[in-house]
Amino acid sequence: MSKEDKEVQLPAVIKTHAALDIIFKIGTPIGLLLVAWMGTQFATKGEVDNLQNKVSEIEKVLAVMVETNRVNDRQDKDILDHEARIRKLESK
Repeated sequence: MSKEDKEVQLPAVIKTHAALDIIFKIGTPIGLLLVAWMGTQFATKGEVDNLQNKVSEIEKVLAVMVETNRVNDRQDKDILDHEARIRKLESK
C-alpha cells in the first residue's frame, strides 16, 4: 500500500468510528426509553384473566353451535329420508 492509500483510508475509518460513536451515544437512551415504554404496554394479570374468560365463553358458545349443527344435519338427513320414503310409497 502506498502512503496515499493509507491517508485515504484513515479518514474513512475515523468517520466510521465517529458515526458509530454518535449512534451508540444517541441510541442507548432511546433504546432504554423504548424498553421502558414497552413495559407499560403489557397487559395486567386482571386484564388477561378477563380476556381469557371472554374467550372461554365464546369457545363454549361455538361448541354448542357446532353440536347444534351436527344435530340439525342429522335431522335434515332423517327428514330427507322420510320424504323419500313417503314419495316412494305415494308413487306405488
